[in-house]
Amino acid sequence: MMRVAPERCAVDLPTLADVMDRGYTPREIRFWIVGAHYRRPLMFSESRMLQARNALKRIDACVLALVRLDHGAPFPEIDQIVYDIRQGFINAMDDDLNFPAALAALFRCIRKINTLIRREGLSPDDAAKILGALNSVDEVMRIFDFPADEMAPDIQSLIAEREDARKAGDFERADRIRDLLRKQGVAIHDTRITAQ
Repeated sequence: MMRVAPERCAVDLPTLADVMDRGYTPREIRFWIVGAHYRRPLMFSESRMLQARNALKRIDACVLALVRLDHGAPFPEIDQIVYDIRQGFINAMDDDLNFPAALAALFRCIRKINTLIRREGLSPDDAAKILGALNSVDEVMRIFDFPADEMAPDIQSLIAEREDARKAGDFERADRIRDLLRKQGVAIHDTRITAQ
């Protein structure tokens, strides 16, 4: 039987409420938690929480730049970036749910994306493909914050068109539009339609 030294049991860990009282958001806390491998002890420190906050700022800045991108040259290797985002995540998950490796792969892609944005080396279509890949990763991680009010007008138009189709009972058309939106990185969560 394995015994734990008494001094290791006497660690005073903060509660979730304590961490939030220190000014950290639930999203920052989630990032800190998923940033550690589940086989290792989760160690709290202010410096780790600040690292999580800064990492999320980098992610948010990249996402916002992609959402706001309105011009730029198409990048010929955009499919490779999209592949790297998805495959980096899949490989890390296949490696014993290695979230730290997934985050490392994600930040390598973000560095490349930021460089391309600065050089105007991405088109709005490229940005939509990247956002789609990020959205698919976020279905598991739930660390991204995609700004709904910054959506491109054509996306907003498709969402409105889909909602009209649903209200008219044309669910086949609504489903086709939903699939088109998903391919562009927009996740749709339906609410129940009630009779008026």
